[in-house]
Amino acid sequence: KRSILRAAPTTAALGSRRAVRGASIVPTAVVEPPASSTSTSNDSKPDDFDWHANWYPVAFEADLDDAAPYTFTLLGEPLVFWKDHTAAADTNPYRCTADKCPHRLVPLSEGRVNEKGEIECG
Repeated sequence: KRSILRAAPTTAALGSRRAVRGASIVPTAVVEPPASSTSTSNDSKPDDFDWHANWYPVAFEADLDDAAPYTFTLLGEPLVFWKDHTAAADTNPYRCTADKCPHRLVPLSEGRVNEKGEIECG
């Protein structure tokens, strides 16, 4: 059975690509909501669905590089995933946050994971 890494913000149509940034290859993927939602019920409107209130699979754990961050755009929001090598054995070792350094405003996915399991900007 393959484990799936999930993200909390959103969507259905999935496209992926690999982008070269700096000297490293950073895996990337982009997800956008469908252009229109359809509903089979007469009670609800197509616009009633809240895309941000759902969990979405974004990657198989087996496909992730444990040594490098993974960037993913979900509903227009860039996210970065990385493996925390210091995580307890009975917990999920993958972490996720916005792909933007709060200090320098550069993508964290261009950085690295330090020995404490924290992501650092490049």
